[in-house]
Amino acid sequence: MSSQQGGGITPYLRMLREHRLLIIIVTIVCAGATAAYSFTRESKYESVAQLSFQETSQSNAVAGVAAQQVSTAAELAAKGATAVLSDEVLQQVKDRLRTGLSLDDLRSRLKADIDATSNLVDVTATTDNAQFSAALANEVANRVVSVQVRAERSRFKRIAITLQRQLDERLKGIAKDDITGILAASNGYSDRLASINTLAVSATPVKLANTATVADSPASPKPIRDTVLGAFVGLLLGLVLAFGRDSLDRRLRDVSDIREHLDLPVVGIIRKSAFGVLPFVKDSEGQETEAFRSLRTNVELMNADHRPRSVLVTSALPQEGKSTVAAGLALASATSGRLTILVECDLRRPCLAERLGVEASPGLSDYLAGRATPADVLRTVELAQSAVTGDDGAAPQLVVVPAGSPTSSPTELLGSPRFAEFLEEIGSVYDTVVIDTAPVLSVADALLVIPTADAVLVCVRADQTTRNQASAGKATVERVPDKDLALVVTGVAPHRDEDYGYYSATYVTAA
Repeated sequence: MSSQQGGGITPYLRMLREHRLLIIIVTIVCAGATAAYSFTRESKYESVAQLSFQETSQSNAVAGVAAQQVSTAAELAAKGATAVLSDEVLQQVKDRLRTGLSLDDLRSRLKADIDATSNLVDVTATTDNAQFSAALANEVANRVVSVQVRAERSRFKRIAITLQRQLDERLKGIAKDDITGILAASNGYSDRLASINTLAVSATPVKLANTATVADSPASPKPIRDTVLGAFVGLLLGLVLAFGRDSLDRRLRDVSDIREHLDLPVVGIIRKSAFGVLPFVKDSEGQETEAFRSLRTNVELMNADHRPRSVLVTSALPQEGKSTVAAGLALASATSGRLTILVECDLRRPCLAERLGVEASPGLSDYLAGRATPADVLRTVELAQSAVTGDDGAAPQLVVVPAGSPTSSPTELLGSPRFAEFLEEIGSVYDTVVIDTAPVLSVADALLVIPTADAVLVCVRADQTTRNQASAGKATVERVPDKDLALVVTGVAPHRDEDYGYYSATYVTAA
């Protein structure tokens, strides 16, 4: 699975939760298809007659026939089962039932099942008519008995004839009044001949143990049973598909998966609902504001010896929530009473001016191009009255430097000495500088800014960023050495294991 690094049963439970809709749909489809097929099938009725096959070695011994190896019960049943579907038996059945079915048709409606623990054979007839099924099973069983009994008795009759001829040969030349000679010649023959003649009219190698009865209800279809079996098969198929889909999914799914894969501490967890929301600007408290307060606290704890004053926020690719995180972190810092400035260095796809409700230009690009002064590019965002007030009792403010006018040379502007001087100047004035930059895999802009920051936050969006993308983003950021580096997991869905509702503070945790 994509989250196979996680131990225990948790990854499997997550997989079931993530793909529950697929599993449910496959289960319902299979159950519905099975039910529909079951209801459209023709009703079939089964009747069973039972035959008992007997060992004939004792009769052979009585008749003086050469002894044969004694067969086990299972062997007797196996030998007898072959006779059930023989052409001789089926031809007699066809004639007696006066059916137009061919021998192959009759054979396809019959089945001989062997009871491995006894000498019994079940003759099962399955047709679309209950009465005909019972009649067919019984007639097949009776014909098997008739054919087997007749064959066995005929065998003993032939033995009797042979023995009688042998006796007649011995009696030749003996006078009819020579009683002593006759008795001597027939010694051992008379008793055997009498026994064989008895077997010739009474030998029974197979008996009808139980007759077939007319079925009260069809053996198939059984819609309820078939539907349950279909649902079970659908559930198994759904689980297989879910596991297969999950194993092929290269996305990082949850916080633990992201932390373990990138081997970096996680300092913040931001819900999907926080995207596009401005915490602390409107009079609202709740999950989003608490998440950003936790992020602010965790960032301050990243380096116990030196609290980061400038924090750069980036991501591997667009749409991973980096601008939301940058704005939320800056707003949370401003509410704590620190003099905070938010600088938008993503000159290619700016969005903060619109979100914060300030003028987009002149901005950073205009200042770096020499078309504006520092005073021209600074904007002020008033925070909500519910936010923590400053020492003077006034509501705190956030200073914002928007990206400014579109430019065709963002890389050159961000790599200029004027930009470095600008950051150094604002760093000496403000307590906290939050920098929003472009994604590191899309363009090289962020790499020019990272050296100026004390700490770097890489945003990774759960259920969207792939393992390869996240690894490549981390490797790109790490090209700049000696930087405090941490992760912010964004886009976390509600009710995930890492989401604790209102109390969703996440402290810095080593990977």
